[in-house]
Amino acid sequence: MGTPSGTPVGAPVGAPVGAPPTPAITTPMTRFILTGTPGAGKTTILHGLAARGHATVEEAATAVIAAEQARGDAEPWTRPSFIGKVAEL
Repeated sequence: MGTPSGTPVGAPVGAPVGAPPTPAITTPMTRFILTGTPGAGKTTILHGLAARGHATVEEAATAVIAAEQARGDAEPWTRPSFIGKVAEL
């Protein structure tokens, strides 16, 4: 399938008809987990990063804790799988 100009989808702009698509460039996403005591500034840092265009997930641990507690696990943060579940978000 091509574009209205006849250039194949995924081919560089101006490429001749029949040109192969440009390979996708994939870069692994680096993830960081902010931890600290209440009032330490985690939310302020998170909002600052979001304002600068970084993708953020707010209160991921709280969401995981609530979901696991709804399933009957009173202290999900004590499980080895907890950090992995937070990082998946």
